[in-house]
Amino acid sequence: GNLETLQAIPKEKGIDVRKELLSFHQVYYSSHIMKLAVLGKESLDTLETWVKEMFSNIPCKEIPSLSAGGEKPFTQEQKGHLVYLVPIKEVRRVKIIWPLGHS
Repeated sequence: GNLETLQAIPKEKGIDVRKELLSFHQVYYSSHIMKLAVLGKESLDTLETWVKEMFSNIPCKEIPSLSAGGEKPFTQEQKGHLVYLVPIKEVRRVKIIWPLGHS
């Protein structure tokens, strides 16, 4: 978010952003709906040990998984393809946009 979406708009609507975030965390912070990617030069055994030490205490609340709903960003036919692009200028940024359904 930005200053407008996290302060100005909620203030106009009487929304306490911190309270809403804490409420969301209380309900949806659950290990079974999280994903984790780990990359390191250490051995797989070491990485696994670290991950277990750091993340095993995250509670599993057995809540239904969240869904963004709406149209999926890619069809089955579009998945699994590697695309190579040749840049037209030296820029180290990528911007990927797809629509999400409104709740």
